[in-house]
Parts: sequence; structure tokens; C-alpha cells
Amino acid sequence: LKTAGTQSVTATDTVTATIHGSQTGIVVTAAALSKLVVSGMTTPRTAGTTGSIRVTATDTYGNRVQSYLGTVHFTSSDIQAGLPANYTFIAADAGTHVFGANVILKTAGTQSVTATDTVTATIHGSQTGIVVTAAALSKLVVSGMTTPRTAGTTGSIRVTATDTYGNRVQSYLGTVHFTSSDIQAGLPANYTFIAADAGTHVFGGTLILKTAATQSVTATDTVTASIHGSQSGIVVTPGALSKLVVSGLTSPRTHGVAGSLRVTATDAYGNRIVGYLGTVHFTSTDSKASLPANYKFIVADAGTHVFGGNVTLKTIGTWSVTATDTVTATLKGSQTGIVVN
Repeated sequence: LKTAGTQSVTATDTVTATIHGSQTGIVVTAAALSKLVVSGMTTPRTAGTTGSIRVTATDTYGNRVQSYLGTVHFTSSDIQAGLPANYTFIAADAGTHVFGANVILKTAGTQSVTATDTVTATIHGSQTGIVVTAAALSKLVVSGMTTPRTAGTTGSIRVTATDTYGNRVQSYLGTVHFTSSDIQAGLPANYTFIAADAGTHVFGGTLILKTAATQSVTATDTVTASIHGSQSGIVVTPGALSKLVVSGLTSPRTHGVAGSLRVTATDAYGNRIVGYLGTVHFTSTDSKASLPANYKFIVADAGTHVFGGNVTLKTIGTWSVTATDTVTATLKGSQTGIVVN
């Protein structure tokens, strides 16, 4: 006999059923403690909702072992789960205890909750098959942009509508708008999610970051601005050497007064090329100008050099000053619109 309680055993003639007899009043008690039975968590359930769970100490046959006074520890297949603290059974529990409204499953999917005796790990039990569904739409998760990346290269990015816990909200049909910390960035146009997206969409090859620095890309719902998300920490490095940027000469200025000028080697987007070691030659539309001699950049310049107090424009008018690499003539740049009085 396996079931605790008062039981009976009956013998009946297989031909004449009225010929039978029973032994009644057979008291069956629980066998030795064998496992914990975990039960009571309703399913399906919404992520983030609180629930109750029962733990019962039993023998091999499921009979409650009322003398159990062990301590149980909870774990779950849901790594985000909120679970009860360790609990030591007391005599009044009589082998079973309900943990009321302090179990919170947060990850959508089919989850389980397990209780394990802290002394004898083989004494444990689980409630499995607990279906958790996503909660209400809370944010957009933006991901997938590779880092580091070179300025001007195209990339792809994914936007996923999720609840507070990162579960995808497959019913999302909102419109998203993109912004970036990179003011030069080329970004995807506004996009309205469709049912086939099931709450996630990849914007392939439509994103270009151009400013060397650590950048971010943000997607925001066009109706509810609080529904948004960003991928941050995207490291953008300069592209190939493309031009010289000439700047710093004040305008307007008095003819014959010396001034300073900066020359910076950059890529197509104005990012400084710190490894530039070329030689620059100066010219000006002011034929009378006094200009710096040719200069070869050194490592310590890190791609930018100030020519201090040795640029003098002498003719009244509007002029420009140009710096040109002495090897690659297409590598050059000018400061224009310099008004000389």
C-alpha cells in the first residue's frame, strides 16, 4: 500500500461479484522523505506579475511528510525571476508551505521553478511548464551595429519592441524615428512596423556614422516619445586621408598684420588623421602675402599644426590661403572669405 491514510483491501469472486470481502481500517503512514513537490503557480501568466507557489515534502509516493523541518532554496529557469528567500519549515507547516505572491517570472517562454533542500540536494522538486507571456510595451531595444567601425561605412541595426523585461512585443505596429549623437550620421527613414515584423526589424545597410568618437543611435516611437531605446558605445574611427582643413586666420583683419593658421589632415568627414606625416606648401590669392615655408608634419603633431604669427595678408580685399600636400596635389584645403582692410 502506497497512499497514506486509512485504506482497505478487497477480494471479489470473478464470477459472482456478491461473493467478496475486505480488510478495512488499514492505516498507511508516509514513507521516508524523498522529494519536494512544487505546485500552484498559475499558467499562462504575464511577465512581471506576482504569483504564489506551494512546496510540500513527500515520500516516493507523494505522501506528505509532516515532520519535515528542512530549509529550502529556490531557483528558476528564468534568470530574471524574483524568488522567495530561503525558508526553514516549522512544525506548524506540517510538511507543506505556501509562498504567497512573492514569485515573479519575467522572461517570456516556458519556465520552471525549483525548490531544493539546502542540506540534501537530492531532495528537490520543480513546477515545470509555466508559460510566461510578454508584458505591456515599454521600450525599444536597439542593437546590432558593429564596433569599432570606420567613419563612412554602412551598417545594419535592429530595433525590437519589448516590455520592461526585454521580452519581444510581437504585436507592435508603431512608427520609429532615428536620431544619433553623430550629427553627420546618415540614418534610416521613419519606419512603420508591420505584422510580419513580429515586433523586430533589421535596417540593413542604411546607417552611416561619420564622426570619429564614441557614438550612439536612438530609435523613438513617433507617437509615444517615452518608448525609445539606444545602442551606445559605438566606436567610430577615422576613414582614409582625404583633405587638409585650413582654419584659424581671423576675419576681418588689417592688412600687414601677422596672424596664425592651423592645418589639419582629415578624412572626408573632417576627422583628424593623427598619423599624417606629409609636407605642406602654402599659397594665397593675395599675391603679396607672406606665408609659412614648407612644413613636414611630425609624429608629435598628431595630424594638426598651428603656424603661429607668420601669415601676413597685405592687400585689401577678400582672400584665401591654401595648403597643399607636396606629393599628392589633390590633398589640399583652403580658408576662404578672409576679409582684409
